This record gives sequence, C-alpha cells and structure tokens, in this order.
Amino acid sequence: MASSGKLAVLVIRDSLIFALLTAYFFIPGDYVIFFLLGGGLLVERLANKMLKEATKLEPPHRRIYLIVSESFLVIWILLILRWIIRHLSPLAIAIGALAIIVLLAYSFYVHHTIYGKDATV
Repeated sequence: MASSGKLAVLVIRDSLIFALLTAYFFIPGDYVIFFLLGGGLLVERLANKMLKEATKLEPPHRRIYLIVSESFLVIWILLILRWIIRHLSPLAIAIGALAIIVLLAYSFYVHHTIYGKDATV
C-alpha cells in the first residue's frame, strides 16, 4: 500500500474512532456502550488488516496525519473546557484538569509515534 493509501486508512480509522468515543458522552442510554465497543473493534480490525503490509508515511503525509490527530485532541480539550464551565465546581475543575493533562500526555505520545526515533507510522 502506498503512503497516500495508508494515510487515507489512518485518517478514516481515527475519524471513526473519534466519532465513536465522542458519541459515547452525548448519546444517552446504557445500550450505547455495546454499539460503540462493537463499532470500535470492527473499525480497528478492518484497519489493521489493511495496514499490515503498508509502508511508512512520507514526510508530507506524516504532517497531515499529525494535524488531523492533534485537531481531534484540541476538539476534546474544548469539549472538556465546555463541560468544566457548565458544571463549575472544584470537583469539575479537578476532573477536567486531570482529563486535559491525560490528553496532553496522549498528544506527546502521538507526536512520538509519528516523528520519534522509533516512529511506527
């Protein structure tokens, strides 16, 4: 698979996983968790089959993939900030701050997997 094909699969996979995880917090009901887990596992399995024989991304494609991944994280940070403002209390601020710290750590991990010494993408 060419670098552009791998980029398309990665962006589609990440977009679907982002949508599923975001929907978990906005769709009410207990049955939703099974739908989201099933959808996430299906997306991940299909993407892994397609990416088995793929080459590494070229530098312009790496940059695009990093921008897409980081934009999802920025959207989640904005949603967390919105939640903190709507539920303004010391507990909400603490939980929101912890979630933002976790997302920032994940952001560093994403950057390392794309541009690090042992890049896997």
